[in-house]
Order: sequence, then structure tokens, then C-alpha cells
Amino acid sequence: MKIKKVKIQNFKSFYGEFDLELSEGMNILVGNNEAGKSTILEAIHLALTGLLNGRQIKNELTQYYFNNRVVGEYLTKLEQRQSHELPYILIEVYLSGDDIALFEGNGNSNRAKESGIALKICFDEKYQAEYEQLVSKGDVKTLPIEYYDLVWSTFAREIITPKSIPLKSAMIDSSSNRYQNGSDVYISRIVRDNLEPEDIVDISQAHRKMRDNFMGSESIQKINAKIQETAVLTGKKVELSVELLSKNAWENSLVMFITSIFNTFILDIGLFTKLIFGIDIVKFTKKSIWSLAEPLAKHKYPIESWFYQNLRWCKRCISNGYHSWLHQFKLLQKCSFHNCDLIDACPKCNRKIPFLLSNKQMGEPFTCKCSYRMGDFNESLWSTWNRKSQIIDEATLLWLSSKIHLDDRYLLVPEMSNINLLVKPISFFLKVRAHQDEKLVSIDDFYFEKNISKYLYRKNAASFHTLDRYIRKKLINHHYQCIRQFEQLLKNENDEFPEICPIAYAYVNWKKGVLKKEHFYRDTMRNKIPLISGRYGYELLTASITEELKNILVGFIMKEEKGVNIKLLEWIQEQCTYHFCLNYFFNCLLFSSCILKQRKKTLSWDKILKKTKEEFKLVVRYTEKQAVGRLKNILTLEIITENRKSSYFTGNICPNNSTRKKRAISKMESFIPLELAIDGTKRKQINYVRAYINKHD
Repeated sequence: MKIKKVKIQNFKSFYGEFDLELSEGMNILVGNNEAGKSTILEAIHLALTGLLNGRQIKNELTQYYFNNRVVGEYLTKLEQRQSHELPYILIEVYLSGDDIALFEGNGNSNRAKESGIALKICFDEKYQAEYEQLVSKGDVKTLPIEYYDLVWSTFAREIITPKSIPLKSAMIDSSSNRYQNGSDVYISRIVRDNLEPEDIVDISQAHRKMRDNFMGSESIQKINAKIQETAVLTGKKVELSVELLSKNAWENSLVMFITSIFNTFILDIGLFTKLIFGIDIVKFTKKSIWSLAEPLAKHKYPIESWFYQNLRWCKRCISNGYHSWLHQFKLLQKCSFHNCDLIDACPKCNRKIPFLLSNKQMGEPFTCKCSYRMGDFNESLWSTWNRKSQIIDEATLLWLSSKIHLDDRYLLVPEMSNINLLVKPISFFLKVRAHQDEKLVSIDDFYFEKNISKYLYRKNAASFHTLDRYIRKKLINHHYQCIRQFEQLLKNENDEFPEICPIAYAYVNWKKGVLKKEHFYRDTMRNKIPLISGRYGYELLTASITEELKNILVGFIMKEEKGVNIKLLEWIQEQCTYHFCLNYFFNCLLFSSCILKQRKKTLSWDKILKKTKEEFKLVVRYTEKQAVGRLKNILTLEIITENRKSSYFTGNICPNNSTRKKRAISKMESFIPLELAIDGTKRKQINYVRAYINKHD
């Protein structure tokens, strides 16, 4: 397999279309400085690997990669309110030789039957509405790169990954090395895990406005004028600027300002040590932190990851002028001194308070900006602030006793772990035999092997459907008509929608939350859920817990150098899916009546999902033993989680208990919006139906 031709459009120094025919054997590129020799090599390397400057291009999209003239023309037309097209980058590599059948097709710019690879960086149409709104405000001063995406495919229009490209490329350029601190990578993942795509777009826009304000500053323009008078560089403009936006430029900027939990002092440490505390407070703090994190030392997460960056406090403790590192420890959900729930946000304004307190987040001492007081203070308490607090939680005492030693056979994720699971667990386990002749899954297979991603998706879909049948047939089997009425938007033509059954309300919105569906009602009467995913990478039908399961499975694969049996991954995924989804359903049942009455004023399904994720704790433990009389080892997996029992039907009164009401539901008509739009006789009711949907979506 060889490269016979390269086509480049709008990439760096290439304006418009550029074609380069390559000869058999060695090809040497000769040209003046800045003619585009390196750009051609970068383009070929990018199309074959998806990498630029050693990084995945998808996460590093920036305006710098686009030709300046193309971007300038776009911005000029935009400013003059003329019709315009968003710039794009296209790199096509045409192939010849053997093993090229899979790459053959007409998915190229010439629409000719050829073999090759196409990489296109272009506007993502799903952001069309947001982009038009941005343009109408006149806020576009640079290329809106936050709305761009990468399309990488063969000429046969099949999505491609580096692993499936037989040609390998190595771009050696010592001047392009870039490094990123390990803690930056970790913090970056935490930030991204808690943001929706819409949030990232909003941050990117704010970051771009910051850059535009910098360039528009009068002082910066004067400085650039001076630089331009003296600087000569091949006739090009030289100016002081800030780095143009990449899709995650905001991430690289903001991460620098996240303070380590060890940096606890702004005032003079010596003054604190000598006059107030009488001890080396920094050394004492590090010792306290290490006493909590020591049993976790063998695990891949840094110490900082086991502690909350935002303040978590016990009201009774802080009323006595006391706060402990135990309150910040992620493995504890209750105060170890008073056995009460810890508070992680201001109850009045619901704002998180950073652990490093200052007057930027606080008003008066121990008081939020909204005037909420974190504790109950009066003059009589000040004299008792020197009293000692006693730990009463047995699990915490055992954890601090140095009797707990967690080896690397535990799979722990900070947000999903709990001391009680590690000290006195209630467990569910299953033995699995790992045969040597079965295929082992490596980390590359997990991310790039399409068959494995399809297999795990199908198993996840099967797990969800099994749980769904169990819930419908065992837990809420008497509410079939109630579910049907709410899910299919059934009502009599000239009447209002009937009263909603709280149990049906919980079930339908539970399914919507787990699957991340757009609406609670059925889009079609069949309501078929796709059983097969066609994408690369880890994807689940139960989309709401994809990232949590991914963290567990990746941790498991990374621990085994040779890879792991796919059956083990399947079992972990199945157990996690089952336990989380069932807990989420119980919470939905518990609060469904409250949401119906309050109409989402203080509680919503999103908050219940978030609450379930915070409460859901799970640990995987595995051991490997030599089977007696056999060469093959037996690998035993054990899921450790809390047994959930809930009085979930308390307060949920079904309005359709009578046989007469259930028969009435069976005679009602469906008012699905799409059907209303088609049916002219019912179209007059579409506004009423939409108002009903908006109230419950």
C-alpha cells in the first residue's frame, strides 16, 4: 500500500485546493521557507494518525490550523452581513497497491471511484441554531471553533481509526514537544465529567470573548503598532496576541488556577506556627491527609483525588469552631463525630463554597454571601471551642487504625467508593474462569475495536431490558394502564389529560433519565430501542452512567498488562448497570409524588439522578488462584455494594385503582405531537399538548 496523491484544502498555508502527485520510491520536497513543506508532511501524518504536535486533533481544534486568508474572508463577509460559508479543512490521501479494497469508494471531493482516506474539520450542523443566535448578536470576532467537529473516514464512507489504517506514520520534530502535568490531566477529566456539551460550548464562547477583549484593548493596539514598525518576518504581520481558541483552550487556562489542597495558607506560616498553633501546621496537615489516604496508596489516583475541593461541613462541628479533613474525605458521607449528613453547598443559594475560604466566597465569618450562616453561634460557645471531639463511627476508627490494607486487587473510583464497603461490606460475587485460549481485551481494543464496543453495547442493552421487565412485571405490574396512558399521551379528544399516576410518572421518567431520551413520551408507537451501536469507542444504551462504568472498566484493563477476558468486563458492566438503575428507580418512586405536587419548583428528575450518582457506592474486588490439577487460573470477581431496601410505594396513591378507570384508559386516543401535526382534525389541540409536555419533560 502506497500514497499516490495528497489533496489539501484550507490547511495552514494552503489557500483553497492543493494537489500533490507522489512518485514511486522516495520523494523529496524542496522549497523556500514557509512554502508549505512541513505543512504537507503534517497533513499526511494527520490523515493517517489523527495526531498533530503529538496530540489528538479532535481535542485540539484551533483557528491556527485554518488558512488565514480563508478565515479573513469569512469574518469580513460576516461583518458586512453578506452570505457566507463556514471555513473547513479537508485532507485527502489517495492510496494504491495491495489491501485497498476496504478504502475504495467515491467519498472524496472529486466523487471519483478511488481508494483513500479523508479527514475533514468542519462545522457541526447540530449547533446550527446556537450559531445563528451567536451571529445575530454580532459576537463573532474569530472562528467559532467550539462548534466544529472532526469527520475521519475512508472513501467508502466508513468511519476510521488509527488501528484500522495499515499505513503507519511517524512525524519526528523535536521543536513540537509539549508536556502536560499529570494533575492537569486528572483535574481536566474531573471538570469534563461534570459538564454537559452545552456547558463546554458556553465556556468556550466566554473564553473567546476574553481573547477578543484583549486584542481590542487600546494599549495592546499601540504596542502592536510599535512591534510592526521594527519587526520584519518575510513580509508578514507580527503582533502581540493570545493563543487562538482550541476546543479545550479554556480547560488549559482554568486548570492553572486550581489550587492544591496542600496549599492551605495565604498568611505568614511562621506567624501561625509560633503565635497561634504552637505546631508546624503544614506538617500536621499533611500527616492528617496521609493517615486517611495511606490505605489507598497503591491505587492509580493521586492523593488529591480522594478529597473534595469544595467545602463539606457538619453544622454541629462548625458551630463549635471545628472542621476536619474527615469531612473532605470522599469515602465518608456522614460526620464521623456526630453521625449526621455533611453539607456540600449553601442550603439557601445552593452555591458551592471552595475549601480555601476567603472574602470572595464568604461574607462575614462562617457566613455565605447570601447571608446564610454555616453554624449556630453565640457568645457562650466561644469559651468551649477548645474541647476535643470524639470519633464515634466504627468504620472510621477501623480505617484510621492502620489495620486496613487495600492491595491493587481493588477497583476503586473516588466518587463511587465508601469506607463501609471496604471495612464491613455486604457483597455479591460470581466466579469466572479466564481461559487462555479466549481473546483478551487490551486498552486499545476497548477504545478502538468496533466488535468489542458492539458486544458491550448489546450486553448493556440486554441488562437494561432484563431489569426493565423485572420492574414492570414484579414491582409495578398493576400499573400497566397508568404507564400506557402517560407514555402514549392518552386522553379523550375534548377532555384534559387525566390525573397522572405517581408510579407511572416515576417509571416513565426513570427510563427517560437512564437512556437520556429527549422526551418522556413515546416518539413512535413501537418505541423500539436500538440494540446495536455502530460507533467506535465505549458507548452504552444506559447513557447516563457511561462515564462511571468506563472509569471502572478502564481501571480493570490497565491493571492487567496482557489484557482481561471480555466476559469479566461484561459481568462488571452488567452488575453495575443493574444496581445503579434499580437504585435510581427506587429514588424516582420515592420522590415522584413530590415532583407532581411541586411541579419541579424545588426538585427535578435531573437532581434525583445526580443524588443517585452521589449515593451509589460500589467497589470491585478480584483474586486469582491456581486451580488444583490445572494449568489455568481461576479469577474470582466480587461486586461490593450496599443492599438497598426502600419503602418506595409510601405516599404514592394511584388514581386509577378502579376497574372502571382502567377500562376508560383503554378507550382513549393518543395525542403524540407528530401525529397531531399530521392529523388536521386534532391540530387545534397541539398547543395544549405541548404545554402539557413542557410541564413534565
